[in-house]
Amino acid sequence: MDKTTFFVKNKSVIIMVLKDLIIVYLVLLTIILYLFKKKNYLLFIPLLLCFIHIKISNKNILFKTVYLISFLSIIMSLTNKMLIKKTLSTIIIIILVSYPITTLKINNYASLNYDEAFNKLHETLKENYVLNEHKEINYDNLYQKYKKEFKNINNEIKYYQVLENYLNEFYDAHIGIKSLTNNSNLEEAKEKFYNRYYGFSLSLLDNMTYVATSVSPESTAYKAGIREGFIITKWNGNNISDEIKNLKYLSVSIPNISNKNVLNYYIPIYLSGTGNEENEITFINNEGKEQVINLKSIGNGYKYIKENIKKFTKSNDEENFSYKLLGVTSYLKITNEKDSIKYVKNKMNNIVDNINKDNAKNLILDLRNNEGGSDVVGSVIASFFSTQDYLYIKESILKDNKLKKINEIYANGYKKINIPTIMLVNGNTKSAGEILAYNLQNEENILVAGLTSTNGSVSTVKKKIIMPHNLIISIPTIACGKKDDIIIDSNKKRNGGLKLNIKIPINSKTINDIFNENYDYEVEYLLNYLKNI
Repeated sequence: MDKTTFFVKNKSVIIMVLKDLIIVYLVLLTIILYLFKKKNYLLFIPLLLCFIHIKISNKNILFKTVYLISFLSIIMSLTNKMLIKKTLSTIIIIILVSYPITTLKINNYASLNYDEAFNKLHETLKENYVLNEHKEINYDNLYQKYKKEFKNINNEIKYYQVLENYLNEFYDAHIGIKSLTNNSNLEEAKEKFYNRYYGFSLSLLDNMTYVATSVSPESTAYKAGIREGFIITKWNGNNISDEIKNLKYLSVSIPNISNKNVLNYYIPIYLSGTGNEENEITFINNEGKEQVINLKSIGNGYKYIKENIKKFTKSNDEENFSYKLLGVTSYLKITNEKDSIKYVKNKMNNIVDNINKDNAKNLILDLRNNEGGSDVVGSVIASFFSTQDYLYIKESILKDNKLKKINEIYANGYKKINIPTIMLVNGNTKSAGEILAYNLQNEENILVAGLTSTNGSVSTVKKKIIMPHNLIISIPTIACGKKDDIIIDSNKKRNGGLKLNIKIPINSKTINDIFNENYDYEVEYLLNYLKNI
């Protein structure tokens, strides 16, 4: 990803940070002007700026340092003792100048070798990862497992694979590898591992059998008799479940899936991109008998894995807050929470007007592939479904082995959408998108539906680590409810995510529809469900 792409994808988040920093430096400028002009009225400006910030940030207490400064400014204005004024002004300036540095909290290990950087990364996660206890992470075992691998790395590609394997041990979608530059080696590492393609993909049914999907009519697999929905019993001569266990690279959290119950549906798609140059495949033929064939690889599987993941998840480039009427049912797709608060309020109000104009009986709220953004924006969306104000989310960090609250976000009770709603989710519903789903599920007229549950990863990111080759590793905060209970995040047994009220079936009859790019099986299933209630 180049810098331009990074900015576009994170535009709203960057803008929000810039708003914070602008207000910080306006406060700083005011204090400096006061020191030169000695005009007490200038000391009331920080207070005014804080009121503005509260208005635009929805009570974000991450800004409490600046709130404190505004209070100190008022004290300065009320005292005539120059020593106190100078002391307070010095303290304020030091705080303001250091604010961006302390906020970003970046640990830079880019100049170290692979082994040294791993040691630093390991210790930093041990000291700062908020879900250590929740997931019962055994750092001693992890270190022993990976220290030799990091010492023996002899090329950049191997480095990416080992690093990703290590990070996947945390099964947390917020701990992963990112790069601000267009890093082709990162993609090459995946391409080299998933380097086989045999003309079809694999999918897991609800009855725990594996079947062929996306069978190419031109492939040798098709010519050998494999068809859509045929049961595949063995892969490379071994039971598929055993092959999945041996899928070492990205096997823990494909693709950054925290919830094992969701992961089960993704792994077979990745497995279809591995094997020998000539792979032995065992399937149940039309006669109900096991048939063994040998298929040669006809290309690199990584391209086809990405295509089939996209088909399975119905990932597309649909516009955020896109709305349409499907018979008597309104359909609203929200892809992220990265737009400005003002924009989101306007869009949601327009959608409310459309729902009322269309006289819709119910609503499908599509949060599939919603990978988040700002929880403040999420709280604004949630406000349109609620009758009362409530604590939307509480964030904490790990400090001195104790959880420390850093942020609280509240939702308001607009309640402008009051028709029965089905909220559609999938394994890529995570972060702020999953927090939104978590809060909406508590509304009495909203049901949760999906082929799979949500990701099981709802944290936000407040700390960064820079590794060799300018790779960025994130350390997330923890998301809690009213009673400091950890919400949704997968536990030590990798159970997490939302419970489905409506489990959309994956069976041999529906598998073709699921992988059909031009047909949204999940939405159609829910439309039929709504007709029959």
